Amino acid sequence: MSSIGDVQIQQLDSDGKVLEIWWLQEAFPAEINFGKLDYSSADFVEIGITWAYKSVKVQMEVKGAEEKFTYFMNWLAHIVQKP
Repeated sequence: MSSIGDVQIQQLDSDGKVLEIWWLQEAFPAEINFGKLDYSSADFVEIGITWAYKSVKVQMEVKGAEEKFTYFMNWLAHIVQKP
């Protein structure tokens, strides 16, 4: 698990502009699906990954009249603080 650490996922619109950024804390792949591996074809292969993680933070970018905001902004606060 230490070899992967935190994972960042960006959702893009059709122009390549970032709509959302997701951070998965202490993430690791729970399942990997390699789809149809056909070496006789030059078609793209879709690889699906199901992630398991401890915590999540999501940043929504500016879109239309909406302002930029972040869900779970202090997601690391509970880890840094010791009782």
